[in-house]
Order: sequence, then C-alpha cells, then structure tokens
Amino acid sequence: MSSSVCQTGPYGKSCFQKYGDKFWVVDTYTNGRGHYAQWENWLHNGSTWVLYRRGTCSNDLTTGVWGYCNKEFYEDSTSPNPLGGRGSGIRLYSCDALVGCQGYTWILNNG
Repeated sequence: MSSSVCQTGPYGKSCFQKYGDKFWVVDTYTNGRGHYAQWENWLHNGSTWVLYRRGTCSNDLTTGVWGYCNKEFYEDSTSPNPLGGRGSGIRLYSCDALVGCQGYTWILNNG
C-alpha cells in the first residue's frame, strides 16, 4: 500500500493507492457488519470539478484483514480528459455498514 492516502471511518479505515488505482479497506471492530470505501471520481472540465463516476469497495473479510478493489481512473495530468479539461481527483469516504460514512478525504490522482 505504498503511496496510499487514507481516511478513518467508524470502525474501520479506507485507503486509496494512487499507483495502480487500488482501494484498500479494513474493518477494525468485530461487530459483524463489515466496512467499505465509498469513492467518487471528479474530473475538471476546464472551469469546475464535475462528478464523473462513483462506487464502493466492500470488505467482508475477518476483522483486521485488508481487502482491496482494483479500479482504473484518469490521471490528473491526462489532457484532455473526457470532459475536455485537465484534472482528476478522488473523494474517499470510509464507512461502516450500519453507521454509514463520516467525513472524506480529497485526493488528487497524480500517482
């Protein structure tokens, strides 16, 4: 998980590894509910940031065991991106299956 940026959430942690575009998720509390990363990919269209796509990465493994999901995102330096601008970022939430998400981390996808 080198070069990862993490967000701590209720009863777990979610990280984004820029190189390889992987989400890593760990449940840190044995409550039988699981933990997941919720992500949003934002692209810059030349004047503003626009939500391009979103999704989740779930971890239903044993408490303390990291799970991951492999995705593919545009790099921040891609020009032009599909919206005609330059810029790609990830909004990362770390969420408990019952409690939900609390706060997020913004990550410029420049890995």
